[in-house]
Amino acid sequence: MLNEFIDYLELQVVNHSIYVWAGQGEGYNVISDKWIDQMETSAKNATRAKNFWHKQCDLGYAKVLRAFDCSGLGMTWIEKHFPCPDMTAYGMYTTLCEPISKSQLKRGDWVFKKDSTGKISHVGYIVDANLNVIEAKGRDDG
Repeated sequence: MLNEFIDYLELQVVNHSIYVWAGQGEGYNVISDKWIDQMETSAKNATRAKNFWHKQCDLGYAKVLRAFDCSGLGMTWIEKHFPCPDMTAYGMYTTLCEPISKSQLKRGDWVFKKDSTGKISHVGYIVDANLNVIEAKGRDDG
């Protein structure tokens, strides 16, 4: 199953998937300027997400890319394979994870970032022995 999860993550990179707040893997039949406006947290963020989306569409990825936020990238796959509710990065950390030290990290582990208040605010997924991470990084990066 780990290989399937990693393959799924790598496919999102190859397909130039985009970051949209609360995105859960929506595709070309859902993504639109209006949809992004409704999903995003501000007009500025919506503009950033739409600009990146249009750029990826212009490159030919419109029919294969998907929209995710950081937790949605993982939860979309997890919910298809395990019965569990949708969760934010914070929910994933507190409900599904057991913290380990940085020296224990390996392929398949999840890594979390904290915001300025110390609350978990982002998640990425380690995909190889070199500890490279695939993440829904942000509106300007996908």
